[in-house]
Amino acid sequence: MIDKSAFVIQTAIVEEGASIGANAHIGPFCIVGPHVEIGEVPY
Repeated sequence: MIDKSAFVIQTAIVEEGASIGANAHIGPFCIVGPHVEIGEVPY
């Protein structure tokens, strides 16, 4: 699941099963695997 407030650039790959928290930023050419959890980024 990718939180609607997270930013994932178009060249990044987020595999099915990954979890991206609120306010997270996934940069260019990043690969996020299927069991990865990136938590909420507090602002």
